Amino acid sequence: MTSILLLLLLGQTATIQGSVRDTNNVPLPSVTISLQQDGSQTLQSTRTDKDGAYRFDSVPNGTFHLRAEAAGFLIKSADPFTIGPQQSRTIDLTLQPAFFDEPKYTVAGVTDNTYRGGHGSDTVLRSSEALTKATASLGKDKALSTSVDETALLNRAEAEPHSFSANYEVAQVLVTNGKCKDALPYVQRALAVDKSSAAAFHLLGDASERVGKSLDAVHAYQTAAKLQPTETNIFDLGTEMLTHLAPEAAIEVFTKGYDLYPASTRLLLGLAASLYSRGFYEQAAARFFQACDLNPANPEPYLFMGKVRRSEIIHLQGFLTRMRRFSQLQPDNPWANYLYAVASKNGENSSPEVMQLLEKAVKLDSRFAEAYLLLGTVQYDLKDLPAALLSLRKAAELDPGQPEAHYRLAQIYKVQEKSSDAKHEFQLYEHLTEQNARKAEQQRSETQRFVVALRGQSQ
Repeated sequence: MTSILLLLLLGQTATIQGSVRDTNNVPLPSVTISLQQDGSQTLQSTRTDKDGAYRFDSVPNGTFHLRAEAAGFLIKSADPFTIGPQQSRTIDLTLQPAFFDEPKYTVAGVTDNTYRGGHGSDTVLRSSEALTKATASLGKDKALSTSVDETALLNRAEAEPHSFSANYEVAQVLVTNGKCKDALPYVQRALAVDKSSAAAFHLLGDASERVGKSLDAVHAYQTAAKLQPTETNIFDLGTEMLTHLAPEAAIEVFTKGYDLYPASTRLLLGLAASLYSRGFYEQAAARFFQACDLNPANPEPYLFMGKVRRSEIIHLQGFLTRMRRFSQLQPDNPWANYLYAVASKNGENSSPEVMQLLEKAVKLDSRFAEAYLLLGTVQYDLKDLPAALLSLRKAAELDPGQPEAHYRLAQIYKVQEKSSDAKHEFQLYEHLTEQNARKAEQQRSETQRFVVALRGQSQ
């Protein structure tokens, strides 16, 4: 207190002011604004006036946390900031309405993975798993600069154990550097200082998931989404549900997220992948098509649809129409030509036209194993065995772990009455098929499945 009085006498204090509005840009009166200096238990508070404005005078120098609370809205925490003598800082805040207070599903625990996810054949299961992995990959955009001095941050956190920013920053760097177990104590210390930090709960989710604490991770992600339902927080919560074989809960999260962020392609794709995993193929197709139409020049939705292997979707006219559009918008994209060829093979185009698309794809990308495989298949159907042999050998060379190329090579050698070669290729096919099945089964067995329940019901 003495130091603050001295600063006042010397005229060295600062001012913090701003306004609070809702998502429709309407000023919010009577919002409680709290101001706390980093590492201090002293808390100042005020309320916004009728115009949504607030102001703190006589603020000492230092790093501060600012928080806004109002009934019916989510708590909003501003990023920690530093203010110097005689400075004036304006911080405007936007409050979002409460969104995830009462989800239909709640995660009650985890169990051994006896559930195989998806519906129908193993091909559909593999498509569902591929879509889940692709969904998860859309959230990996949190890398930090490698120039950050980890040791200096660790030393600061130890010197300032009650500082939110010191503990949060070192935890963030440790997670980025793959040291998630080491990060957990620091992010927990940060949350002990500020339990309203959505960013810290999200970081706790990241660290917990990567050390195998999936139940802790989903609860942390869910808290982050409740505190601050940003597009990223909602997407990562939905992805966590989908990854751990809880498609019903994922559908709920992605649906609510898309209602709030209708321009988000990845929320739409997450919703489509979740519907597909649950076996709702018509609804999944509608969401896939919607994602493609949201921004037709974005290749991501088309690449997602390319992982689908369910006839109820790939035989729809809308599937072929959108893949044709992809090839027209990006004629020099090998994937655009390949995916239009895949759709055309099941649609209106003849085999020669499909073959032209595939030949263009491999010309654009000479290491495109999937395109060579399909090209060899089409050439075989057209009875061009020499060409098919070359294409399938190339596919096998580029992707040695793919069994289908060897199966089709065995067919060609059988027609050519090269029994020894046919036997060799078929043995390779069986070996790779069995090997891939073991790997897939191991990955499935290592995935913890969330046990979800309707809120209010016991297990």
